[in-house]
Amino acid sequence: MVHALYGCMSSLLGCCLLEQHWTTRLPNKTITRSSTPAEMVALRQRIRHFWERFNTAFGAVSSALADETLIQLPFFPYDDSHLAGYTLPPRPDTLCESCWEGPFGLNAVSMFDVSNGGQETKSYSYVTSWDYIVTHADTGCAWCSFLKTEGFDFPLSESKGPVDIDIELELCFDDGAPPGGLHMLYIYFEGMYGGCYGYTLNDGHPAAPHTRSHAPVLDVGSARSFQLARSLIHSCKKDHDRCRDVAVSPVEITLPKRLIDCTDPDRPRLVKSSKGQHSQYVTLSYVWGGDQPHKTTRSNLSQYECGLDLALLPQTIRDAIRVTHEFGFKLLWVDSLCIIQDADDDKQLEIGRMHHIYRYASLTIVAASAHSVMEGFLHNCKPCAKRACLPILSPPTRDTMPLQLRTLTLYSKYAFPTGIEYSREPISKRAWCLQEYLMSPRSLLFTSYALQFRCQTATRSIGTSVYDWTSEPRLPDALFLKTPSPPKDGTADWNDLLYTWKLIINDYTRRSVTILSDKLVACAAIAEAFHRVLDTDYLAGLWSHSLLTDLLWITSTMVGSRHHESLRAPSWSWASVDGWVDTRAVYSHCSSIQISVVAQVVRCKVSLKDPAQPFGEVTGGSLILRGHVLALLFQRTKTGLKTMVGLTGIQLSRSGGRGLRKMDWLEEQAATNVRWYDMTWMSWYDDKDEADGTYANTGVRVSCWAIPLYVDTTLHMLMGLIVACAHPDSRSDIAGSKTLYRRIGCFKNLQWGGSAKKRRLMTLFLKNKVALQDIEII
Repeated sequence: MVHALYGCMSSLLGCCLLEQHWTTRLPNKTITRSSTPAEMVALRQRIRHFWERFNTAFGAVSSALADETLIQLPFFPYDDSHLAGYTLPPRPDTLCESCWEGPFGLNAVSMFDVSNGGQETKSYSYVTSWDYIVTHADTGCAWCSFLKTEGFDFPLSESKGPVDIDIELELCFDDGAPPGGLHMLYIYFEGMYGGCYGYTLNDGHPAAPHTRSHAPVLDVGSARSFQLARSLIHSCKKDHDRCRDVAVSPVEITLPKRLIDCTDPDRPRLVKSSKGQHSQYVTLSYVWGGDQPHKTTRSNLSQYECGLDLALLPQTIRDAIRVTHEFGFKLLWVDSLCIIQDADDDKQLEIGRMHHIYRYASLTIVAASAHSVMEGFLHNCKPCAKRACLPILSPPTRDTMPLQLRTLTLYSKYAFPTGIEYSREPISKRAWCLQEYLMSPRSLLFTSYALQFRCQTATRSIGTSVYDWTSEPRLPDALFLKTPSPPKDGTADWNDLLYTWKLIINDYTRRSVTILSDKLVACAAIAEAFHRVLDTDYLAGLWSHSLLTDLLWITSTMVGSRHHESLRAPSWSWASVDGWVDTRAVYSHCSSIQISVVAQVVRCKVSLKDPAQPFGEVTGGSLILRGHVLALLFQRTKTGLKTMVGLTGIQLSRSGGRGLRKMDWLEEQAATNVRWYDMTWMSWYDDKDEADGTYANTGVRVSCWAIPLYVDTTLHMLMGLIVACAHPDSRSDIAGSKTLYRRIGCFKNLQWGGSAKKRRLMTLFLKNKVALQDIEII
């Protein structure tokens, strides 16, 4: 390494002596062919001085190598004139002598200098021992203590005693997540990866403004935080082409029926907008957390129009009034105050306009950190979990002539917030709040870890602190356009829209609603927005043009998802389940090239509670499928869990007919004549107590049926629904029956044994050798 450095320096000196047309740059000086003789003389003097300094450095490195106690690879970002006259400050008590002379003294001046952009990789190596680390960690060295703690599970801890350990610090710029990149510090023990850490430099360090890892601003209710947020909003309006494309003009904004006038934040009042009135307004998204004693009713409406008593309002609404005023807006919309809560007609009207209320808001205030309306959201945020705070020597500047001690704070790479952290906020547990979050073009997110500004382009924490927003859901821009052009069925744009819808449903069903009948109502605004672009019938959470794939959702047994009697949606809709469902687990993992449809929708309809609310509550529904009906066997396992394990065999169509041969359901024959197969990717949400009562003592019995919807001819895989009689007392073999059925799950990947058997089975379906039957699912 030393010889390579020596050779590079000699080449540099030789280049500098040549008079060429190109420019040669040395520290703080540029020489060209047109330079005067005096300048050339000065250059040669500087080269001699540079050579002397290099020889000195070379000798220091050679001495260190011979000593085998410290390997110090020098950096040369500054010349002697830059550091002339500077003296090292006294060693801080929180560093030992070796760490001060090694990573955090003069070497730190160049190691952590990223003022030129900081995207090059820098490294520093030194030799120490485990004994030395333990001893000086116990005496208060912050770096040794950090290595002792972090290195416990790495090779460092295995090198006990006085054995030398080579430690390398590598500073690099990770241009991956989060967007914009992140400065990272990697640590290697004996050449093996030891850890990866984000870091921050305090404001006094001259490199701090250029470092892509700033700690979040914690005092989110301060004037400074508000000013930083205003700058992000201004930057969005000025620089974000995507946000400008979906923006609406003021004349297009129709005000909600009622708003809170915040012109005087100490004396707000409820006002009624006039027909055709246009103005900017702000909305509030928050968690109710129980009944709202302050809510607007018929009895207090006139009183609220005269004025709202701040003392009677919960803290979250008081905070929202303050933020609205601070950001220069006059009008605020809050659902508990702007909707008459004991007037059903008023509630239905405003809920039906929810899409427009949040879509046309100039800004949405999201009280993400508050568990209830009583808590407020302008309190200080919790800091990221720190791994170590280390004193570090910073380079001199014109303003700070002496070398200064600053602070380097190390964090785990995963300590910086991401979209996953937002999903853990209290507001992310409430179903109603998702559409408020997605339908708002611009939002201020008051989270527990930072104040953030979210728009269609990105999400940024104020103060440029690190945030990885790539995992956040966003609505496609087409949903914000006044007159969107529906994409053609099967195109990439069409598939992207359906994929986004499935992602949203996955998120939505993880959330809870206080009133179960609001399951579809609370996402009606999102459904309406998608309907404007997809231009296909909306069927209780599913879409007509993609109905077969939409049927392949599964429930999560981890969170106890199950069918609930209060949910009156049809069993084939995810809205019939109280709990999380995954809409992509079955179909999205299949081959996208060789998939054939083996069923068809004969008819599908839903019954709306209010025909004027096509995206709202339903009272039932019916789906008639024409497909292949395969009997399944039900077996009890040793663990007590019931597993679908096989098929009774393929029922072949008679020549020229569709009728099923009569199937023998006798348990004795089923137990001996059925070929058993293994079935995976099944989902249950029906009442297993009912199954226990019927089949507890039988061991094996035909209890439900599989209806394949798709065949993957590449993977020889079936995907489809599992149904059972809607009424347990009904015993039907399906053929010619008017019995109604309910969806109790779906399946994927029937393991049929050898590949030859798989191919024969797929051929039966694809050539329509298996009988087709109509079956109605409710």
